[in-house]
Amino acid sequence: MFKGADLLRVKGIVNLAGHAAPVVVHGVQHVFHPPVELERWPSDDRRTRMVFITRDIDPEELRGTLALMTMGLSNVGLQGLIERVADGMPA
Repeated sequence: MFKGADLLRVKGIVNLAGHAAPVVVHGVQHVFHPPVELERWPSDDRRTRMVFITRDIDPEELRGTLALMTMGLSNVGLQGLIERVADGMPA
């Protein structure tokens, strides 16, 4: 709501409790498509992975927001997987 214009794109494959298959999320600015549950995982790796393409959003602010949303969800493996990528290289 507050940063939608600066949230250029979000996409990810998410491991949700109670779902055997991954859920795909995709959004551009203020518009998010309904999540889609895939038939199966593409590999044995079941970790959540999300990509954020942003403009003028501080990486620590994004990490803090994600931490608030994932409190108590350590079983999905999202914590600690956030990286800032600049010029194609992890920071």
